[in-house]
Amino acid sequence: MREFSICKTDFYNQYLVSSLGPYHIYLAPIIIYFIENEENANYRKNPLPKHLTLGKNEYKEEDIIYYYTKYTFLKQNGLLAERDIPEPEKVSGTIHKEDIKHNLANLTNLVFEVTDACNLKCKYCGYGEFYTNYDVRQNSYMTFETAKAIIDYLILFWRSSLNHTLKRTVTFGFYGGEPLLNIELIKEIVDYIESHSPSTINYEFNMTTNGTMLDKYMDYLVLKKFRLLISLDGNETNHSYRVTHNGSNSFSLVCKNVKLVKQKYPDFFEQNVSFNAVLHNRNSVKDIITFINEEFGKNPQISGLSDSGINPNKLEEFNKTYKNFMEDIDQSDILDQLTLKNGFVDPIFAGAVTYVNQHTGNFFKSYKDLLLNQKKNLIPTATCLPFAKKMFVTVSGKILPCERIGQQFYLGVINKSTVELDFENIALKYNKYYNNLQNQCGHCYGYLSCMHCIFNIDTLQQKNNCPFQKSYEEQDLYVSSILSFFEKNPEAYKKSMSVKIE
Repeated sequence: MREFSICKTDFYNQYLVSSLGPYHIYLAPIIIYFIENEENANYRKNPLPKHLTLGKNEYKEEDIIYYYTKYTFLKQNGLLAERDIPEPEKVSGTIHKEDIKHNLANLTNLVFEVTDACNLKCKYCGYGEFYTNYDVRQNSYMTFETAKAIIDYLILFWRSSLNHTLKRTVTFGFYGGEPLLNIELIKEIVDYIESHSPSTINYEFNMTTNGTMLDKYMDYLVLKKFRLLISLDGNETNHSYRVTHNGSNSFSLVCKNVKLVKQKYPDFFEQNVSFNAVLHNRNSVKDIITFINEEFGKNPQISGLSDSGINPNKLEEFNKTYKNFMEDIDQSDILDQLTLKNGFVDPIFAGAVTYVNQHTGNFFKSYKDLLLNQKKNLIPTATCLPFAKKMFVTVSGKILPCERIGQQFYLGVINKSTVELDFENIALKYNKYYNNLQNQCGHCYGYLSCMHCIFNIDTLQQKNNCPFQKSYEEQDLYVSSILSFFEKNPEAYKKSMSVKIE
């Protein structure tokens, strides 16, 4: 691959971006001139010019000498070298069973699908008619036996020598369906964790809820300091896909309950309640942000409809419901007000944060990464290593790396009170997926800033079939957009170092 590129921003500045290291170097117009013209001018034999006019820039002899010295420094240190050979070996990392054990011992997020029943029937639900990549919903309820089995299993790992932290926080999440339909199980799990968790961990609880039952159970949720993520798509029209089984809009009930929580427990509401909205053809980014910000003083998370696992028979209807996130943002005039000032994390900023993390050399996930010079085992794509961030247990006892992927990709099961996880088989499965993509990733100019999960590639089993591969030109445009964003929002760079993007 070519070792460097020169990216031009919206403000007509140009930067050298080198893959030899985390280098983003502003290039004065005269250095661009040397890069483009030195071979013809042959300054090793001929003298440098005593005066240059490049556009509006005038350079005197001393300036020319200075910038030529800088240019030769870049060249002599390999920052302007070019190679056009394929390098798939750059993404040849592999997963081993020991990695999976280590991740389990240091797991920080365990999510229970306590029920697949729901009192709403949202049009675009990830378990609804648009999709085919989930198990049949049977109004089932997880048993305490299943939940206890996985907790006990993980506690053994948390108490083992593989646990590398003296004290850390583990978040236990509750998911559905609507999780509050199985509140009794939630209480049992919370009680068990409080009485059995090892001294090496702190614990906290969170829940994703549609908000329709908050009036009944908010006292308990406040008592246990739950963090609540409430689904709300904006105003009444925006929210009109989130309906009950008889087709009624749930908006009034949800808003009434949210206001009740805010009125009765204002401190809890301020610290522990957040909102998630889904973007579709009945709302917009501006609609969502404006309503939730004005009504509740919060900035929501916003997610687009997943385009993975679409039912072919519903593709036309899905396309009518779907709205492109980035296109909608481009049409909005509200993001500049909220992105940095009020904390709203839009996809443009999220992409910039990811780029900073991957490409600047100034980001470390832990003290271990800062202190140790470890050889990088670069895995293709942005896929999380198994259980590195999360474990998701379905109502039927399937074990997955998270709730966002198709349930056909489960990694193990809980059979009555027995946890069945084959680490060797999990490693082989992941490595097979990666091997299918290695050559394509090795030829992708955006592999270091990839934000795509392999489990969202519908043709995962086939070789070289990633739809997100970037050419040299496409990556240059992407990097230029990131640099332009930081030039427009200089305060964003500092903020990008402290924001965590999931």
